[in-house]
Amino acid sequence: MVNADITFLQNSADKARKSLASVEELVAATKKVVENGLVDSTNIKQLQKEVLLDSFAVKKFHRDYKEWENSTRNKFVDGQIKAYNKKYAQISRLHGQSSSLEDTLRELQTTIKLPKFEFSIQTLEQYEGGRLLEHVEKDANGEYPRRVSSEQVFSLDPNSPLPHPSYREFNELVNIEYRLRIQLQIKYEVLLRIKASLAAKNSQWATRDSTLNKFITQDLPKVILEVKKNQDE
Repeated sequence: MVNADITFLQNSADKARKSLASVEELVAATKKVVENGLVDSTNIKQLQKEVLLDSFAVKKFHRDYKEWENSTRNKFVDGQIKAYNKKYAQISRLHGQSSSLEDTLRELQTTIKLPKFEFSIQTLEQYEGGRLLEHVEKDANGEYPRRVSSEQVFSLDPNSPLPHPSYREFNELVNIEYRLRIQLQIKYEVLLRIKASLAAKNSQWATRDSTLNKFITQDLPKVILEVKKNQDE
């Protein structure tokens, strides 16, 4: 489209340049009249007519040029200036949103804290092959603590060497901990039932032992004594 406009403008300019020839001829003819005093009215009128006709070409070129200039300016404004202003407005809006998000982030960093949660060492051992154990310190005997707080393996501080927790990680750790605690609870309840059962059996045996002891130490001697009395009689 731009090349077509330029070609059209060049053609119009060529026509305007050619129209200058009739002007030059009219000037030359007028100069002869002044110098020689001879007037060729027919030739002069013809040259004037040609100059008049050619002036339309000049005017047309001027009009075409102004239209091209206005069109080019409008296209530049629409294609460059407006696009730039639109992009600048987008950048300004994004900058404002970014500043707002940064303010929100700073506020959240001062208010949001890690949930106070303790994981068993077994949970950390089972999670991804014990990857988080590298952040847990051992005691003097080289043993890990039985329980580890969330603040010992995660941190919200960007300057901390501890990793920042993700929802997936924390959720998986909690699920492992919950499963282990459920297993321990089940084992505990089973042991309580076994203990109660043993206590009941011990009570039964104790009752039987008491009955047997009473029979041996009290009832049986009485029976023997009665039998002996009967024999003596």
